[in-house]
Amino acid sequence: HRARWAAAWSSSSPASKMATSAVDSPMLRFLAFGALIPFLPEPLNLGVLGIVAVLLALSVLGSFLEKQLNQPAFTHDDIPPLEGKTAVVTGGHAGVGFETALALAKKGCRVIIAARSETRGRAAVDSICDQLASEARKAGETVTTKAWPVEWRSLDLGSLKSVKRFANSFKNEGALHILVNSAEVMMCPFAMTEDGYEMQIGVNHIGHFCLTALLSPALSLAGAAGAARVVFITSKNHEQTYPGGVDFDSIRSRAGYNPQLAYGQSKLCNILAAYKFAKRLGKCGVLVNAVHPGHVDLNVHHQAGSGGFAAWGPFAPLFRLVRRPFMTVGVADAALSVMWAATSPEVAAKNITGKYVEPVGHVAIPSRFAQNQTLAKRVWDWSVEACKIDVLPEPLRERFAIDDAPTKPETQEAVAIMSPKIDADEVHKVFVWMGVSPEHDSPCGRALYRAFPGALPGSAIVKRVAGILREHNLTADNTLYGQSICSDEINNEKGDLATLMQDYWGELFPLGGIGGAPYAGRTGFTAFSHHVPENGNLLILFGPHIAVSNQGELGKYMRIGHNHHSDACGAIVAAYKQCCAEAKEARESKGWSLSPLGPRKPSHHEHDMQQSWLRSKVRPALPKINKAKTPIVELTHTVYEAINEMMHGIINHDFGSGKVVLLGGIQINLQTPYEDHFLPLTFEVSSKGSVPVDLLSKLHMADSTQVKAA
Repeated sequence: HRARWAAAWSSSSPASKMATSAVDSPMLRFLAFGALIPFLPEPLNLGVLGIVAVLLALSVLGSFLEKQLNQPAFTHDDIPPLEGKTAVVTGGHAGVGFETALALAKKGCRVIIAARSETRGRAAVDSICDQLASEARKAGETVTTKAWPVEWRSLDLGSLKSVKRFANSFKNEGALHILVNSAEVMMCPFAMTEDGYEMQIGVNHIGHFCLTALLSPALSLAGAAGAARVVFITSKNHEQTYPGGVDFDSIRSRAGYNPQLAYGQSKLCNILAAYKFAKRLGKCGVLVNAVHPGHVDLNVHHQAGSGGFAAWGPFAPLFRLVRRPFMTVGVADAALSVMWAATSPEVAAKNITGKYVEPVGHVAIPSRFAQNQTLAKRVWDWSVEACKIDVLPEPLRERFAIDDAPTKPETQEAVAIMSPKIDADEVHKVFVWMGVSPEHDSPCGRALYRAFPGALPGSAIVKRVAGILREHNLTADNTLYGQSICSDEINNEKGDLATLMQDYWGELFPLGGIGGAPYAGRTGFTAFSHHVPENGNLLILFGPHIAVSNQGELGKYMRIGHNHHSDACGAIVAAYKQCCAEAKEARESKGWSLSPLGPRKPSHHEHDMQQSWLRSKVRPALPKINKAKTPIVELTHTVYEAINEMMHGIINHDFGSGKVVLLGGIQINLQTPYEDHFLPLTFEVSSKGSVPVDLLSKLHMADSTQVKAA
């Protein structure tokens, strides 16, 4: 304990800051020394008692004077109007996070409260809306039907899956102007996150690091207009940490765990992360700072179990009594420090970024560990590995461009549209960095990129297709959308390509069934085409699907509620197995034939017509499929070619002067947190009396001939 105290004390700020530093760990030591006084020899105990008393008095007096002298020059009246802006506040259901969310909402900002508990999150939303309504009534406004732009979304920072789900849910939101990383766990008993990290560093640092990285594209959209801020809420307690600053060896272990030092370590990492994010996002106009809001009088201290005040034993009541009137600030005042960093024009005017800020708006000098660039780089590299993300390299970011948003504002997406000159591998790095594609060296990534080179996340397909078709005067207002994909539920989950296409293009006309073939036929297409708007167009998405598990197994998917993987596409795999069984039976029969089809074909089942069609297309290709290096990939391409042939056989241009656009390919189902991908194999536009125009080269990152050859 003496060694840890010495290390923490040596990392503290200069003597001018000693008063507030002494409030926590050092003050506790003074009290502990006082408890030893009765056991000292008579001549010494009075002298030691006097020293302890003087140190305590100085620490209390220093904190009181600091509190009085640091009266805020920035007030709620100085917060600029925030209409049209969007903010995410983690931990916005309570404490400083709640007051920050409230202050943002009062200025017209759209606020998303990100919290784990739905009950507490929705209660916070209701409380903010009630306060906004009350103020509006006082101003004489009618509020009975007004919808306040405040909402709750689920976010568990102790689960990287939850963090990535939250980030994925934000892809269609457009620009993010303010991100406040406020949620925290403080001095709790030892526990581990879902991903196997000590709870305090897992929630306070790793969760927020991953969230900030994955929301960076949305922040960059706002940053392009000079209006994006990220605020990491840290603490002066970052000065009390493990020897060396960050104890990487104990992050996954109970050994050597100390609630106070672990908390200080997590807050130190917040400062180091803010510094690194500031450098990486600075070129995009995003300002990033770490803010100590003051020693806040929160119930979190009372709920901290063996940490917090409970860790200070019999001295806890005395410490609360001394601390509250002299050394703590209310949550509303603490939120002012956050609001200064998140909204003050001074921050932008002076380009204040990558700084440690104390109340209110004072750029301060953090501990020596927080200024250690070697430690900052090591924390950054370790965090990237812990989050299992590939953070965008700076040289690539300079070549990162954002395409114009679609005409529908509700479907704006921060999806990168790359110049054809950019290498496909570099583009994939962007998608990995965004959290929508698996890492290249993961089992899932290796299987995906080897089997289906050129596959793109669904959101990128939607964005890119919309941009290309606008060049041909196709918009959501003059185009009717249809699709022929397998009816498997994993193709139609929210966020999948099918639902994203429908969200953008509008109402859907289904043409397909199991396997993805357009079983609606010519009659169904005719009905579909006669629903087209006057002089309007048709867009059809079609093709089969295949899954890739997180373990890299092709054709396998873990469905919701299952504890084992199942086939995907089940219908196509079943057709293949049925054809293999037929061939085997034929070879073993007396009428064995050299033909791979055997002497006997199964009859057509009128109650199983779609599966019968699949078998009829798989059966002739069975030898080629079985000889392929990866039979299931060859099987999927075989079915695609059959579907493509059938699609071209049913379409016509008899509905008018409009165009028909065919977007065909293979949908690739990936497990959470990744997006489903799509390998485009056909992308063409045609009209009556004209030759179809091939647009595939505009959609592919790599050369389309290379993709087809692969």
